[in-house]
Amino acid sequence: MTEEERDKTVQFILEQQAAFAAQMQKIAEAQVRHDEIFEKQDRLLVRQNDAIVGLTGIVGRLAASAEEHEKRLAGTEERLATLETNLTTLVERVDTFIVVVEKHIAGNGRKKKRRKA
Repeated sequence: MTEEERDKTVQFILEQQAAFAAQMQKIAEAQVRHDEIFEKQDRLLVRQNDAIVGLTGIVGRLAASAEEHEKRLAGTEERLATLETNLTTLVERVDTFIVVVEKHIAGNGRKKKRRKA
């Protein structure tokens, strides 16, 4: 191998090494960017998980509240049905009372005596 060939070979190796070093630098920079992105995504994921936990708690409380309202509504419906029955009975009794009072007023509450002819 001549000195010129050796110089060309050394120059080729140095160029390849420089290219390799430049590629390694780009890879290292990309790795740093990816690490930053992953850190941001991790923080975002933690916030999303916290939000999901919070929403799960809210949904649980809403379900419990809905169940309580259903129980209260059932009790209210039951009392309303009882009230309706009592009101119907009251109306019937008032109607009966009105009839009695009207008869009393019309006939003064007594049977009319027949006059002897």
